[in-house]
Amino acid sequence: MFTRSGRILGILATVVSVGIITACSSGPTSNGNTNTGSTGQSSSQTTGSTSGGLAQAEALVNEAVGEATWNGPSANIDISSLKGKTIYALSLDQAIPHINTITQVMKDVGKLTGVNVVVIDGKSQVREWSRGIQQAMAAKAAAIVAVAVDLDAVKSQLLEAKSQGIAVVTGLSTDANAPIPDRFKDVIDGRVTEQYYRAGQVEAAWVIKDSGGKANVIAIDAPGLAVSVPVQQGIKDVFGSMCPSCSVTWVHSPTSQWGSQLATNVRTALTGNPNATYIIPEFDGMATSVVSAIHQAGAAGRVKVSSYNATQAILQLLKNGDVVGADSGTQGPWEAWALMDAAFRALLKEPAIENYHIPLRLFTKDNIGSIDLSKGEGAWYGPLDYAAKFRALWGL
Repeated sequence: MFTRSGRILGILATVVSVGIITACSSGPTSNGNTNTGSTGQSSSQTTGSTSGGLAQAEALVNEAVGEATWNGPSANIDISSLKGKTIYALSLDQAIPHINTITQVMKDVGKLTGVNVVVIDGKSQVREWSRGIQQAMAAKAAAIVAVAVDLDAVKSQLLEAKSQGIAVVTGLSTDANAPIPDRFKDVIDGRVTEQYYRAGQVEAAWVIKDSGGKANVIAIDAPGLAVSVPVQQGIKDVFGSMCPSCSVTWVHSPTSQWGSQLATNVRTALTGNPNATYIIPEFDGMATSVVSAIHQAGAAGRVKVSSYNATQAILQLLKNGDVVGADSGTQGPWEAWALMDAAFRALLKEPAIENYHIPLRLFTKDNIGSIDLSKGEGAWYGPLDYAAKFRALWGL
């Protein structure tokens, strides 16, 4: 059971390929804005936030720009008996930069510790996830680490793997500050995840601060990706409490559409809302397409982007002053080390860590200039050597 302190990824039975809902016309919503229902038509209000709400947003932004600190595990483990074991890293989709980084660093950690890590690219497809689990069972893997994979879609296969003695660890599948849902407690032996709700709060707070509380926003969620839910809620709650009169229009984009289709959808949204001044793609895996669409629409002079994941390409756009105004993130390499720690503890039958407390940091024009992006992600969050912390925990 877990010794320390969302929702699990879920593929919707029916996904609307492109839907636009609005947060401010008729009918109340949970965040204090309004919507039109299923028609997708929006109205625009940009009369600003209260001075108190603006101050709250500024405080949230100021807190988020700080460097990372350690609040991780303290219980040491002896991993010497795990040399030669095989761990399968089952990825949602290797085309998503943040996930690709995590799985590649897991392989590096495996080489350091003498553990073989096999990466399976799930390609955002349930059949690929299922095939990966079958491969792990056939190879008699010691553990499966499911990175951002929909547990509902493969729960029966994971239970079969557990029945064969394979440990199951999940990554990026729920909010870090939320408990594991009851229906998955018999599946999960350990987990590592991010502060998705806080990420959404920070995305929205920066927009409110930057606009002086007068923002017209197009926000993009990711139906079928359950961690999109707490991000969206964080965005809605901040706008609802700190800038209820800001205009927020939602566009839906499943992960399978984060390419040319998303760019088309964004251009359509900008045409339909020529007064838009900000776009919030929940995850910056969307941002390349979003930035391209903004340029194609001739809107680069008036529209800024606030996103989450802090991948190098998007931070470079921020550094260059190219449309991106803010991008927060959680260190993928740190998560990779934590996922390996969670897998090691599961294999050793040690108590699992409920929350690895991996910090989030916001990057803006105010701090990006001092960051050398060529040094790699581990250096962007401050001088803390999290890898040394894990090596010490493992006796290396």
